[in-house]
Amino acid sequence: MLTIQYRAKTIMLFMALALFCFSFQGYRGIWEPDEGRYTAVSMEMLKSKDWLRPHLHYEKQHWTKPPVTYWTIASSVLLLGKTEFAARFPNSVTFFLTVIAVYYLGKIFTPERPILPPLLYISFLFPVTVSNIITTDTILTLWETAGISCFAYATWVSKRDLSGRHMLLMWAAFGIAFMTKGPPALLPLASILIFRGLVPEARLVPMRWLPGLFILILIGFSWYVAVITTKPSLAKYFIWDELILRIFSSHHHRNDKWYYIFIVYGPVLVFGTMPWTITLIKGVRRAIRSLKTSIRHHMTPQTARDLFLLLWILIPLTVFFLSKSRLPLYVLPIFAPMAILAAQQLQATKFRFTGFRRVMIIAWLVFLISARIGSAYYPLKLHRDAKLFAHSIESLNPGEYDEIVFFKRKPVMGLVFYLNVEVERVSSHTLAEELLENERRIWIIESSLVKSFLETVANYNRRFHSLGRIESSFELFKES
Repeated sequence: MLTIQYRAKTIMLFMALALFCFSFQGYRGIWEPDEGRYTAVSMEMLKSKDWLRPHLHYEKQHWTKPPVTYWTIASSVLLLGKTEFAARFPNSVTFFLTVIAVYYLGKIFTPERPILPPLLYISFLFPVTVSNIITTDTILTLWETAGISCFAYATWVSKRDLSGRHMLLMWAAFGIAFMTKGPPALLPLASILIFRGLVPEARLVPMRWLPGLFILILIGFSWYVAVITTKPSLAKYFIWDELILRIFSSHHHRNDKWYYIFIVYGPVLVFGTMPWTITLIKGVRRAIRSLKTSIRHHMTPQTARDLFLLLWILIPLTVFFLSKSRLPLYVLPIFAPMAILAAQQLQATKFRFTGFRRVMIIAWLVFLISARIGSAYYPLKLHRDAKLFAHSIESLNPGEYDEIVFFKRKPVMGLVFYLNVEVERVSSHTLAEELLENERRIWIIESSLVKSFLETVANYNRRFHSLGRIESSFELFKES
């Protein structure tokens, strides 16, 4: 009877978690610029059937990220149809699986109450919010957390004959993480190596270096090798532009000033851990006190685990602080260890879910789900919501066309998803070349640039007529 009740309870929890992770994921349109870019590349993959070389436009290759995110979106759309839900389905799946991985970590770090870490993780404001945004980081978080879980099981749980298998799975997980976002995916591996250097007992489990590195390279570097073989100049691009310049220079213009450390990451770490921010701070202080005590005496197994969690957070965070490229989503993977530290604090204080607390937690989770509905009514500028922008274009009856061209402004790439056309940007320097191409196009011009656009095309003896305005910001043109 107890076994049946336990299974029923487990099934109900899984169903509730799935409902939480998948609900209302398609309620709003594709937002610019990130969601538009990821979906545009994925749609180009489906259209061209070229799953090796990502493209924003059939003439423009796009190499800033490895292809795993594009592959998952394209596969999801192929399976479920071209809907916003399908585009965000990979995020829902990976968020769901990350919560499961955090639960298994809870069996190691909060064995008395393993349900606490996943509960805190799904109620942290930031991870839930990001799970509704098409990005590489939710997928990356899954594979980093999976890699850490394999290491933790090999170190603290597995029998000696199984620990080697867990280590090999760890290397495989980090290989997939590398294929998701490149070098930043290996930061937790650096935390593991530093931990093993500081704690002699952790070195009792062999890392399986030779087969492990082979697996990591085979999985993580295979795509890089394949595309560099076809285009050797990409080797310099990946190393110089996407690694060295991103870390050590302001080349990418991503909050490079030193004070942006606090502007970019401060609010995410403080408000993103709501409603457990104070609990997390207390958990970090408890872990630090534990470490101070162990320095004077002897490191206990619990202290070693506290050190591991702190390193899992601090090593990536230090790199992000020192890097010249800073974005809030970079810190998403460290929310898993932060959930565990906060859960340890609750376990230490014998936290109980009283009736009032249960009501408040359920109300908070309902609010987080409801926010996905509310986001559809967030007052974005029109060009930031590709769905509304696409409807505005269609309302002007532009007729038959194969391409949308933006003149001297960043294109709305999400239009590829909704209108099934090519989208690109041209400048004054590339306009003449674009006009020579024999394609059916509509042109989207900012109101402030209309006069200069018409004067420029007149120099090439080309005539355009207006199809109408989209609000007061844009005007559509078609060649006469």
